[in-house]
Amino acid sequence: MKIKSTVWHWLAAGSLCAGLLCGMGLEGNAQVGAPITDGQFVTAMVLVLAAGLTVLTIWRRRRKRAAGNGKPDAQKQLLGTGSCTQPHQSSEGACHGAGNTNQ
Repeated sequence: MKIKSTVWHWLAAGSLCAGLLCGMGLEGNAQVGAPITDGQFVTAMVLVLAAGLTVLTIWRRRRKRAAGNGKPDAQKQLLGTGSCTQPHQSSEGACHGAGNTNQ
C-alpha cells in the first residue's frame, strides 16, 4: 500500500514543527544560562532535516511523474501507443475508420 502525498506533507510539517519547538527550547536554555546537551541539539537538527528531506523527496517524485506524463500526442503515436497504423493522405493527420480513438 502506498502512502499518499498528503500524508507525507503532514509528516514533514509535523517534523518541522517539532524540530522548531525543540530549537525554541534550546534558545530558552541558552538565555537562562542552562547547558545545552548534544542530545537536545541532535534531536532538533534531525527533526528539521527530516522535514526538509521529506519535502525534497515529494518534490522529486512529482517532477519525475510530471516528466513521464508530459509526452505530446505525436510522440505517443511514434512510440506505438496510438491505435492508428495506416499512413494518412490528408493534411490533418487524423485517423479514419470505425473504432479509432485518435480523432
